[in-house]
Amino acid sequence: MGMIGRFVALVVVLLAGLAACTPVQDAGSVAPALAGTPLEHCCDSPAVYPPVVVALTDPLAEPIGRLIHDSPVRTGYLAVPDAQAAILDALRPLDILDMSNRGRLSSRFLPGRFTHVAVYLGTEAQLRALGVWSSPRIVPQHQAIRDGQVFIEADAEGVHLSPAEVVLNTDAVVVMRPQLGWSARRAAAEGFAQRLGGAFDFHFDNATPNAVYCAELVGQVLPDLALPTRHLYGRETILPEDIVLETAVGKSQLTLVAYFTGTPDGWRRATRAELVADLRDWWRGPVATPQLATACPCPAPA
Repeated sequence: MGMIGRFVALVVVLLAGLAACTPVQDAGSVAPALAGTPLEHCCDSPAVYPPVVVALTDPLAEPIGRLIHDSPVRTGYLAVPDAQAAILDALRPLDILDMSNRGRLSSRFLPGRFTHVAVYLGTEAQLRALGVWSSPRIVPQHQAIRDGQVFIEADAEGVHLSPAEVVLNTDAVVVMRPQLGWSARRAAAEGFAQRLGGAFDFHFDNATPNAVYCAELVGQVLPDLALPTRHLYGRETILPEDIVLETAVGKSQLTLVAYFTGTPDGWRRATRAELVADLRDWWRGPVATPQLATACPCPAPA
């Protein structure tokens, strides 16, 4: 990216640090589905950047996004063979994964514990069983899938296939399953494959034509899921965190399959109650990143 790009990134970090001291209330952002649940007030105000910061950096969203995407901080806690094997064993085609990865700089600029979404497309055997292996949309991807690229994600590189060692190089994963009939599952697999090669939306705006970000990709291919949207910074967007929040309390059309979480000391498969507690703790106190340090009025655990 060069010296100019690095300077711009430094400016963004400094502005973000300033923004952390002055959280911005985003009226009307509360997710109605969380009312009356233990997560009712979590993520009430995800807009932690003052409008002036957004206005200054929005024209540079793509170069900044690419620079941050290419700046890993550390390896994810789940980036160990036994953890990844356990996660893969739990997956079925079209499962949606929502990930928490504080080891990547990009995740530290987005609101929430969970900041990235990917879709498990499936192995050759699974796609044959689904009846789509011979689909014209899937055939061009045969070799990549055989090589282990069984996930579809949208990031700074566009919409592309990724292997488990890349997608699961993260700290925590929530696995969610859409309840789809046979024909709908086949159509969804083909729909995701059709979008491979598409451009990434660095503005996270549902109205941006011909480009998508990670959660928007899922929302476009599976519109019946009615993923939660927010009006944030003057645009309609889908926060990966909101998808997890609603699923954790059973207010989503996605079924919670599993929650895997790691620390420097190891990993484990946790329960729904532990997921709710982890989300509540994240938003109750200061968020554990210098860029997004803010407080949330979530109640303390009983």
